[in-house]
Amino acid sequence: MDKKELAIQAKAIKPFTQIGAKGVTDGAIEKILLYLKKHKLGKIKLLDSALDSKDKKEVAQELVTRTKATLISQIGKTVVLWKR
Repeated sequence: MDKKELAIQAKAIKPFTQIGAKGVTDGAIEKILLYLKKHKLGKIKLLDSALDSKDKKEVAQELVTRTKATLISQIGKTVVLWKR
């Protein structure tokens, strides 16, 4: 599947978790990895409190780096990741 097809599929799903004031914690990464292992495609919501010290793109890149997933899209404060 290409990114365009995955982005279309992502429109139909709701965020399964949120990144808040504590930022990208080990617990958040574990939850994301478990979800992606089962579902492959996941949507994550970035709360305003997560963006106090970092930019949206920095948080998204940290998620990609720590989960070794592919960034499908980032629209506003919503990040879509895909992992085989």
